[in-house]
Amino acid sequence: TDDILIDTVVANVTLPNGTLETQTVTNISANYWFNFTNAVLVGQHNFTWWANDTSGNSNNVSGGFNITDIVTPSLTLNAPVNQFNSSSTTNTFNITATDDALTDLNCSLTINGTVNQTNTAVSNGTATAFSVSGFNEGNYIWNFTCLDESGNSNSSATRTILVDTTYPLFTTLNYTPTTTADLDPQSSITMNANVTDNVTTIENLIFQYKLNNETNYNNLTGTYNSLTELYNASFNATQNGTYNLRLFANDTAGNFNYSALVNV
Repeated sequence: TDDILIDTVVANVTLPNGTLETQTVTNISANYWFNFTNAVLVGQHNFTWWANDTSGNSNNVSGGFNITDIVTPSLTLNAPVNQFNSSSTTNTFNITATDDALTDLNCSLTINGTVNQTNTAVSNGTATAFSVSGFNEGNYIWNFTCLDESGNSNSSATRTILVDTTYPLFTTLNYTPTTTADLDPQSSITMNANVTDNVTTIENLIFQYKLNNETNYNNLTGTYNSLTELYNASFNATQNGTYNLRLFANDTAGNFNYSALVNV
């Protein structure tokens, strides 16, 4: 108020980082007020009211308020997907941590119940990668825990990763018929194979065959027989000559291998 007439009223708020923001002041029946809408930074906010009258007299008053953060960070696991099969001893774990305070976060990667590594400066809302080496074959459980500047903590969902660095194992590759009398042109030759994997499972099994004097193989997808636990496929030997047979297999972790040749 003023005994003559108020001329100008100004309100400023100084943010915790030192930024000065001029507020939009509203006047209703000589009651001046403003709505502070930039409640993003956590900490002490200081305000100053300044006013003058039409005679040039001025005055000011200061105060402050504190903004606290009780909201936990939001965590998004970007990679790897749950139940991921890896053929590498080095794997990358990627997370995006988001917090309403818009400051860096402290995030830790936990593998099999032990904190593997911590990044105290994970950028808010930015995908961040944690690279881990030295994995042995086996199944691992992992997740992230992140804290914001106010100490609010949140843990992500738990995922698994299965590490398999070994190629598929070819135990047998044989064929029928096996007698010379039965191996005539136009004969149907059935190939059988025993293929296993020590950690994950076989994803694709391809029988390959060609005449000895040919360059390119013909491919046949193997069919798995759960009773015999063997893969099989058949082809017609349309020409005279020696046929080269071999196998290609890959597991669900991406390891692949070729078998030794078998001649028919």
